[in-house]
Amino acid sequence: MILELNPEEAENLLRLVEAALADTRVEVRRTDNPEWKDELSRHEKDLAALRDRLQLLRKAA
Repeated sequence: MILELNPEEAENLLRLVEAALADTRVEVRRTDNPEWKDELSRHEKDLAALRDRLQLLRKAA
């Protein structure tokens, strides 16, 4: 998949991913359900990987 974004869109996407990551980290800490905690942890890892990729692209631009 290819997604083309202008610099402003890329910055907005990065901010949204960072906000979602922060919210997910809070949810992981607060949940008591082990299955939900595992699911949230996987989601957190995916968001962190996406954030890292977006940051690399920003630096390369």
